Amino acid sequence: MKLLIVRHAPAEPPLGAKPDAERLLTREGRKGFERSARGLATILDPPAAILTSPYLRAADTAALLSEAWGGPAPLVEPALAGGTSQQVFSRVAALPLGEEEDAMVVLVGHEPLASEMLAALLGLSSGDTVAFKKGGVALLDFGRDFPHSGRLIAVLPPRISRRLT
Repeated sequence: MKLLIVRHAPAEPPLGAKPDAERLLTREGRKGFERSARGLATILDPPAAILTSPYLRAADTAALLSEAWGGPAPLVEPALAGGTSQQVFSRVAALPLGEEEDAMVVLVGHEPLASEMLAALLGLSSGDTVAFKKGGVALLDFGRDFPHSGRLIAVLPPRISRRLT
């Protein structure tokens, strides 16, 4: 199994009374990530599943990925909005992926959870951090042993994934 961890694209700054969960992608963030999503779709086969935080900025980012690949529709995973890495990993492990070793699952969420998940999957200590830029991605390959024995395939900042088109 492959796992693609994605931090949501650039979003509106926190504003007054607007709840954090309702912050939208900026126009520039949406436009840039549309290019990134198309770039990722040129180098990666469509995923078996896309799980997203329920926050609008993550859900919109996931929708752009789904559109670039032509599916599947994103599934909301509440743990991606403030849960733990283990909660997310349990949800991924429960997905009906069958025995397909090359099936890919996409996780669209926020910092610091994206970095925490990547560090945990790579066996790094909690003090080690791998920061995701907004719209950044990391691809890992686990074969049939998720979440153990993962190999980091690539970490792509958004400026690189936009150039893949």
